[in-house]
Amino acid sequence: MNRFLPLFPLGLVVFPDESLNLHIFEPRYQQLINECESDGITFGIPPLFEKN
Repeated sequence: MNRFLPLFPLGLVVFPDESLNLHIFEPRYQQLINECESDGITFGIPPLFEKN
């Protein structure tokens, strides 16, 4: 069984259980969120690291 975590890159720092009001306008991310909701799964937000 393969397991995967869909990723939603936001370019900000998000803490666990933090609520965000998102306006999702890109079709690929709308599809990601719709699939997560319909499949009852969550998505991840990769951490933001600045390059020096």
